[in-house]
Amino acid sequence: LAKRGLDVVGLDLSSGMINLAKKTHPHLKFIQGNFLDLPFADNSFIGVWGLAALVHLESVAAAKKALAEFQRVLKPGGILFLRVKANLKNNKFETVKDLQGAGERFFQYFTQAELKKYLQAAGFSLLKMQQYPERQIQRYSQPVEWIDCLSKTGE
Repeated sequence: LAKRGLDVVGLDLSSGMINLAKKTHPHLKFIQGNFLDLPFADNSFIGVWGLAALVHLESVAAAKKALAEFQRVLKPGGILFLRVKANLKNNKFETVKDLQGAGERFFQYFTQAELKKYLQAAGFSLLKMQQYPERQIQRYSQPVEWIDCLSKTGE
């Protein structure tokens, strides 16, 4: 996004990930912060890029709160991109073994219908949603599908 001329700010809860990001991309700005209480003023951004941003939140209430925070910091007409893990086995939460040796990881899964409902409740209009299998990287002990979602705030 920065290469395309956008002013980018990265955010992560983990100081270790922030340090790694700063080493990898020293020309960009990174802030340690929480999706549930974003350290930005209302109407600060034209877009939020949430690549696997909600999957590690530990409750539905937390996911809804994060969406409300994304809505709060976006300008009117702002764009939100989300990628979440699809719920394939009717289990909302799961801890899975990482086959590349990173231990276990907690995930929250979503259906397209519930994600659409959560987005609409937070004030977003759905522009596009698609679900697809992960084929490039298979790190987990089970099949993985992703849902990509593009939505926008009210004008």
